[in-house]
Amino acid sequence: MPQFIWTADKNGIVTYFNKKWFNYFGLPENSDPNNTFWDLLHPDYHDKVFYFWHDCVANNKAYEIEYQLRVSENPAEYKWFLARGTPVYNSDNEIEIWIGTSTDIDDFKLLQKQKDDFLGIASHELKTPLTSLKLYSQFIEMNLKKQGDLKNADLAHKMEAQINKLNNLITDLLDVTKIQNGKMLLQEQEFELADLVLEITEEQQMSTNHKITLEIESSGKIFGDRDRIGQVLTNLMSNAIKYSPDDNRVLIKVFQADKNVKVVVQDFGIGIPADKIDKVFDQYMRVESKYEKTISGLGLGLYISSEIIKRSHGNIYVTSEEGKGSNFCFELPITTTNL
Repeated sequence: MPQFIWTADKNGIVTYFNKKWFNYFGLPENSDPNNTFWDLLHPDYHDKVFYFWHDCVANNKAYEIEYQLRVSENPAEYKWFLARGTPVYNSDNEIEIWIGTSTDIDDFKLLQKQKDDFLGIASHELKTPLTSLKLYSQFIEMNLKKQGDLKNADLAHKMEAQINKLNNLITDLLDVTKIQNGKMLLQEQEFELADLVLEITEEQQMSTNHKITLEIESSGKIFGDRDRIGQVLTNLMSNAIKYSPDDNRVLIKVFQADKNVKVVVQDFGIGIPADKIDKVFDQYMRVESKYEKTISGLGLGLYISSEIIKRSHGNIYVTSEEGKGSNFCFELPITTTNL
């Protein structure tokens, strides 16, 4: 796995690559390091890398980004690389240089694509028999009720509930593959967010013993995919219930924040450890606790929710204290205000 070492000055100009860099890309060793990097970078990533790199330099932030570099004279042949960099300070606590690495991750990205393709195909193939199983369980439950066999009818109903759980897990896997392949399309329209929050709250309340309290101070119309935003609300509320095994309160707030409408889903449950808060929206991330084995899910819901909100030009974040609960919040731009 080729790995290159590089340095840059305090202004972000690349000043050095090790010999392996020039040999790998077939460049003369006296080539200008800064110019060769930007020449090799895929045009689609030029602006993204440029602005991110100079933001890190301006704000003294650690640098980490993936991009593609041209590896031959064929302009269509590019490989994936992961770059990391960190500032080095002098005795006056001023940045003297940046030092970093650039690692070939092309094989890893290929394996990741193969995994995503497999999950997508497998999930699609599982959907059809699951739909049939659900219909059969509903038919069995209905007939058992007609025969007065309520005990077995209840078992059929529980079977349907488990089928629904499995169907939700498969839907999450399909959504992840859509996101990673850039195929998640949003059917955007203007709608009243408060109405949707009320609708989802009522749906969630019917399926839980938790007391969900809804407070709408002010709201407004937003422009987005109503079903997908509903999916975010469902996920946040169901998580608030799942991760509050010892408290039956969930509080939902909707109000205007500057030019956005803000939704807060507050629980009083197990909370999130401080060192895990920055990772809660990562794929397959689950909060570790004594209840972990009894809480269902793949750890994909928050990742999917964050991607939906980002694609809706919004912002999603969380504040939490371990043992006291969490506040999951998202904001979306208002098109029409309702006070």
